[in-house]
Amino acid sequence: MNFQIRRRHILVLAIASAQAICLCWGVFVFNAWLHSSVRQIVHDQVLADNIQTAKQLTTLIRQMGVSDLRESKDSWLKLQNTVREIRLPNEGFVCVIDAGDGQLLCHPALKQAPQKLLQNLAQQNTGMAKSKMSKPTMVDEAAKAAMAKKEMSNETEQVRGYTTGLGEKLEIVAAGYIPELDANVNVHQKASGIERKIETLMQPVLPLGLIVSLTLVLGTTLLVVEIVRRYENRLAQINEHLEDLVDQRTQALKETRDAVIFGLAKLAESRDTDTGEHLDRIRIYVTILAKHLSNQFDWIDGQYIENLGLASSLHDIGKVAIPDSILLKPGRFDADERRIMETHAERGGECLQAISERLGENDFLQLSREIAFAHHEKWDGTGYPFQVSGDRIPLAARIVALADVYDALRSRRPYKDPMPHEKAKEIILDGNESHFDPLLVEAFLACEEEFLAVSEKYAATPIVAPLTVGDAAPELSTA
Repeated sequence: MNFQIRRRHILVLAIASAQAICLCWGVFVFNAWLHSSVRQIVHDQVLADNIQTAKQLTTLIRQMGVSDLRESKDSWLKLQNTVREIRLPNEGFVCVIDAGDGQLLCHPALKQAPQKLLQNLAQQNTGMAKSKMSKPTMVDEAAKAAMAKKEMSNETEQVRGYTTGLGEKLEIVAAGYIPELDANVNVHQKASGIERKIETLMQPVLPLGLIVSLTLVLGTTLLVVEIVRRYENRLAQINEHLEDLVDQRTQALKETRDAVIFGLAKLAESRDTDTGEHLDRIRIYVTILAKHLSNQFDWIDGQYIENLGLASSLHDIGKVAIPDSILLKPGRFDADERRIMETHAERGGECLQAISERLGENDFLQLSREIAFAHHEKWDGTGYPFQVSGDRIPLAARIVALADVYDALRSRRPYKDPMPHEKAKEIILDGNESHFDPLLVEAFLACEEEFLAVSEKYAATPIVAPLTVGDAAPELSTA
């Protein structure tokens, strides 16, 4: 599963939580396993101790020379005192039980011979009295003789250990057989006492494990925070370096692009030697108008204005397809020459359209294409090449149209002298709502001082005196 964590504290919290859950779960599992293992080890050890005790008692009783406990009171007292004096941990005790019928013969709680108290002792919950037991079947005499012979020869001792539940009590018992008495020596230790000791022993393990786990979580969390901080700092440095590198490369590409574009525009301009600094002035004029309009159109931002200024340089790129005999004619065009000259708008737009199809569409190429196609369209629909009108003419083309006419009026041409600002302004006002967008005329009037300053600064030739009233105004078309 793919996912992203965008905030550092969420990442750190997630890691710390995962660690805490895993460690705490591990502590509980380890505690359960250790508890079970310790219990098993202790029980096995207690059983082994009981077996060893049963062996030793069996050997001791046989060495005592005790005969018939059922008939000799002295023998019984001797064995009873021995049993009573033995002290075992976990409330442990030793007792002697008849191997045949399970009658209790000696027990630390007995004060009299079992023949007199057998019935009462059998009803007590001493942990080993086998009350309500049916009398076992008789042992084969040959087998008993063989067992006695085996024991008497000291080849081995019949000792066994087991855990038994009597009522609700659990006890660990080991038993040794005494052939001479036909009795079992049972060694008992209560499992409940052992459990209490195990619990006491294991009690600090879980809290200690949790404390260690939380300490590890805290330590690793601090470590993760430091690692993430260093990583973010390093990443920020790398990103900053990459951003600087990208900015440098972008600026270099932009400068290269601008230089190539402006070179193409200059190539077209160079065939018309009388235009002077026409492209530079057009770029400044359209920038001035676009900045003014940005207060009315939210989508006119810095990038749009920059693209518009650069794209305006390509407005006459189609002139490269016009023959020199027409383009450089020192007088006015006749009808056929004007028709050929007017094709430069469509040719320039088609050229930029072909570039867009090859490189892919972008804002700059779109503006360039709109300007090349429509910068000679008029607000009333009488322009060329498509005779569109009003808002159907792209705003970028409308802006360039006004700037182009103003610069043509203020520049020297083979057929006219440069015109003063006030006369150019008058002609533009006359073209309001016919040639020019009223919104653009309003913007021009608001910025006319800037237009005048630019035209004076970049004038190719000195501005001549104003025309007299009888002078004919040159036509608005810049062809």
